Amino acid sequence: MNPIEFIRKNIVAQLVGEGFPEDVARGGQKRAWISTAACRKPAAKGVASTTASRRRASTAAFKPRKSPKEDRMENEVIVPFEMLCRDSHGVIVRVTGVDQLNHRVIFRRPGYEHDCACPRRDFGKKFKKVEQ
Repeated sequence: MNPIEFIRKNIVAQLVGEGFPEDVARGGQKRAWISTAACRKPAAKGVASTTASRRRASTAAFKPRKSPKEDRMENEVIVPFEMLCRDSHGVIVRVTGVDQLNHRVIFRRPGYEHDCACPRRDFGKKFKKVEQ
C-alpha cells in the first residue's frame, strides 16, 4: 500500500467514525441518477404504458460554474487612460482606464478604495471633463 492509499484509507475511516456518510468521506463523488419517463399511447382500453429509463449523471454536471461577472472579469483588456471628470453630483472622479473588450470606463471616486466602472455609452451623459 503506497502512502497516498494509506492516508486516504485512514482519513475515510476517521471521517466515517465521526459520523459522516461514507460517500462524503470518500470525497463526495456520489453519482446521481437521472430518471426520465414517457407515457405512450394506451396499450388497451383504460391502460397506459410508461417507458422509464435511468442513467448515471456525470459529475461534471455538478461542478460549480463561474458567474457571468467572474467570466467577464477574466476577459478584460484595460488600456490606461488618465483624466479628471465631474459626475452628475458635482464630485470629481479620476478616470484610470478604458476596458476595450467590455466597453467600460474604469474610474476611482475620492475616499473609495475600489475601482468603479461605467458603460462607455453612458459615460458622456453622466460625466463631464474637467479642464485642469
